[in-house]
Amino acid sequence: MTAPASGPGAFNKDTPLNAAGNLPTSSLTLRWFPSSGATGYLVCVGTSAGSCNALPGNTWLNVGAVTQTVVTNLAPGTTYFWQVMAVNANGQTLANAGTWWRFTTQGAPSALGTFNKMNPTHMLTGVATNTLLSWDASANASHYSVCVGTQPGLCDVMDNVTTTLTSLTLQGAEPGKT
Repeated sequence: MTAPASGPGAFNKDTPLNAAGNLPTSSLTLRWFPSSGATGYLVCVGTSAGSCNALPGNTWLNVGAVTQTVVTNLAPGTTYFWQVMAVNANGQTLANAGTWWRFTTQGAPSALGTFNKMNPTHMLTGVATNTLLSWDASANASHYSVCVGTQPGLCDVMDNVTTTLTSLTLQGAEPGKT
């Protein structure tokens, strides 16, 4: 007499650990331990247990016989729930006896810090046409955009020149102009 056919054996998720935080949003690897008898795995990731809304098609993703997958384009500062299902011709088994694990992604980029212009000082006259413009660093800034004009809001001398530095040499200024 032969034993009755059965579904995949019990298995567990590996990483990220349940309740892990500050995880990347662009590329996150989910791993689990193998299930005996499994011929493949399905993965679900979503903003609530049972929802696969973080995956293409909002449905369980078939990853084949591998024991890991990468999810991308996750929202910042968001809690996600994930589950893995082992499958074979005789059934299916959820990881961790059906318990959904959760993780939270890194928060949104921090707000830019305040900063001040340093040189030349406000209302200074007799400034050279090639003077060095400088300012304090702003927390979390990736770059600065510099506008110099002959009227407020008009960038007719330097039109939003981009730099990663906190200084830039003035170019295109005419002598005697404000």
